[in-house]
Amino acid sequence: MASVDSGYYPYAQPATQRSAKPMKDPNKPKKKKSAFDVFRSEQMQEFKRLNPKTKVDLGVFMTNLSATWAALSDDKKIPYVLEAEKDGVRFEEEMSRYVPAPEFANGKKKKKKRVKEPGEPKRATTGFMFFSNLTRHEVTKEHPELRVGAVAKILGEKWQKMTEAEKAPYQKMADDDKIRYTQELEAFRMSKMDEK
Repeated sequence: MASVDSGYYPYAQPATQRSAKPMKDPNKPKKKKSAFDVFRSEQMQEFKRLNPKTKVDLGVFMTNLSATWAALSDDKKIPYVLEAEKDGVRFEEEMSRYVPAPEFANGKKKKKKRVKEPGEPKRATTGFMFFSNLTRHEVTKEHPELRVGAVAKILGEKWQKMTEAEKAPYQKMADDDKIRYTQELEAFRMSKMDEK
C-alpha cells in the first residue's frame, strides 16, 4: 500500500461504493465514561441550556473544552472522576449479564458472504493487481525480511509513482481481463437460464 502522504490507496473505494458501518449490537451495554466524558456531557448540556438557539460548532467546542479540562486542578476534577468510576461499576455489572446475539459474537454483525455458484467466472483483475503479481517477486527478492503488508505497501508506492505510460501495459491486461470476465459471465448466465 502507498504511504499516507502519497494520497493513493489502491484498494480504496469511492465514497459512494463504501459499505455502511457494521451494525452494533443494540443490546450491548453502553461503554463506560471517562472523567472527561462526564465533564463534556455536563458542559454540553449547560451550553445548550444557555444558548438554546445556537448551533454547536463541535470542533471549536471540543478545542475549548479540552483546554478548559487541562486547566482544571485535580481537586476540581474529583467529582467527574467519581462519576466516571460509578459509571465503570454500572458498565461492569451490565457486561457481566450481557450475552451477545450469535451474529454479534465477534463484536461486529456478521455479513452474509455471497456464495459463489459452481462454474461462476473469476472476477476481473485490476491493473494494479497485475502489476503486483508480476513484480512482487522482485520486491521480496530485494527485501526477504519484509512481511506481506510491507511488500504490498512498497508495491502501492511504486504503482503510485509510475506514469500513465508505464501503467498502460497493466491497464491493457486489466481491460482484456474485464472483457474476458464479461464474456464468461454472460455465458454463465445464459447457461443458468437454459437450465431453468
